[in-house]
Amino acid sequence: MQKLRQVLVEHAIATKVTAFEEELKMALPKEVEAAREADCRSYPLYKFVREELGTAMLTGEKVRSPGEEFDKVFTAISQGKVIDPLFACLSGWNGSPVPIC
Repeated sequence: MQKLRQVLVEHAIATKVTAFEEELKMALPKEVEAAREADCRSYPLYKFVREELGTAMLTGEKVRSPGEEFDKVFTAISQGKVIDPLFACLSGWNGSPVPIC
C-alpha cells in the first residue's frame, strides 16, 4: 500500500508541475521572452548558440545528452566562430562595470 501511495503522490505532483509549466508557457509568449533576452548584453552569444549552432534547452522532453549540445559549442569555439558574437556583446561598452544579465 505504501508503494502504491508513493506512486500516486509522485504522479499527482508530476501532473501539477506539468500543468504549471504549461501555464507559464502560455503566460510568457515567445515574442516577449525574445524581447527580454534581446535587452541583455550577452544576447548575441545566446542567439549564436541557440539559433546558429542549433542547441536546445535540456528540458528532458527530448532524448539528447548534454555532451551533444556541449560538443556543438566546443566545436564552434575551436573554429573561432564565437568571436563575432563575443565582440557584438562588447560593442558600445565604454569599459565601466555593467550588469551582464
